Amino acid sequence: MRKSLITLTAGMVLAIGLVACSNGGQGGGEPADGSSESSAAVAESSPAIAESSPAVDVQAQTAAQAQADAEAAAQAVRDNPDASFVSDLAAALSARWAVADAQAATDDAVEDMRQYAEAVDAEWEIIGVYEDAVFEDEVLGEMAAAYLSALKAQKDAAAMPDSEYAKYANARIEANIARGVALTALADATELWSLLSEDGQVSLQGILDDCAFYLDEQQVAHDSAICEMIAPLEFAATGGGAYSATAVNTYGFDITEISFDVVLVDGDGRCVDEVEVEAYDWYQGTEAVFSFTTDKDFSEAVVVPASCAWTIDMT
Repeated sequence: MRKSLITLTAGMVLAIGLVACSNGGQGGGEPADGSSESSAAVAESSPAIAESSPAVDVQAQTAAQAQADAEAAAQAVRDNPDASFVSDLAAALSARWAVADAQAATDDAVEDMRQYAEAVDAEWEIIGVYEDAVFEDEVLGEMAAAYLSALKAQKDAAAMPDSEYAKYANARIEANIARGVALTALADATELWSLLSEDGQVSLQGILDDCAFYLDEQQVAHDSAICEMIAPLEFAATGGGAYSATAVNTYGFDITEISFDVVLVDGDGRCVDEVEVEAYDWYQGTEAVFSFTTDKDFSEAVVVPASCAWTIDMT
């Protein structure tokens, strides 16, 4: 549309300019020599004006039709979200996985954030229309609301600047867990499985497997206590590119194994590396040493509590 407007403006200026030049110094009298040429030039500009009009109309009609289609789809969702939510969810998941599959593996933190945002947006573009939908089936409505809330949390995490990478890493994991929990409920209660391709079913199973650990009520009950133990860790250099920190097991059970991620950030909060630390046989009241080695220069090592995984001895 912008090109058409420029054509119109150029044609009008050309016509006005030539007429003004033909009358220059004549005081409204007879046209100066060459006026016939200016008339021809004006005539020649007219087809350009005429030709530009259909393009403007076509573009306007296309935009109007696209808007009408979007409004019709949204209205259909508002009228009967129960009938289409699960099938649209299957389509949204497939769209997200297609984007993720097309992305190249990367070790670059900023690129990883961009790819995550791209994949989340591909899903939201299809299923986000249900965010304010009112379901007749209250149970389905609750499951849909939980899922969309988790997906929105993923969008919020993806929108964080790379200068807040440690915060992003934690928020992303928390949102992924919430989405996995909500998706597990939907997969168990609806026909979602049957609406996915074989590859889609494999992808869905992978999400559910990753989430299964966090559905263990015993583990969830102790999550905050473990996070409180590891979140404040401050790593100090011990030489040769090695760093370590210590913590005491204060929450009441023996931990047979624990691991979590640590983000190494520069002075601007941007990720320069991400490492995993672990400890074994961390008994009640004892001190565990967590350590890692890196050749990267960094300003701070930040624990990502949401990444923590562990097994406990309940005997």
